[in-house]
Amino acid sequence: MNEFQEINILTSRGDINGALSLISKWSESVARKILKKAGYRVTPHAGRAFWTWVQVTLTDSAQQRRCG
Repeated sequence: MNEFQEINILTSRGDINGALSLISKWSESVARKILKKAGYRVTPHAGRAFWTWVQVTLTDSAQQRRCG
């Protein structure tokens, strides 16, 4: 199973910790590609702003139990 599929499964189940743990082990450029492939519209921000966006977006998705 690919990371983007796992991200979507975890957020649809409401598992924010699992989703953040999975994405945070990758570099920013790889994380950006994974999120794009998972169906998220990725922010152009970089560095800390990008990772803050990832946290907010995945948390929101997990709370609503939806995927990218």
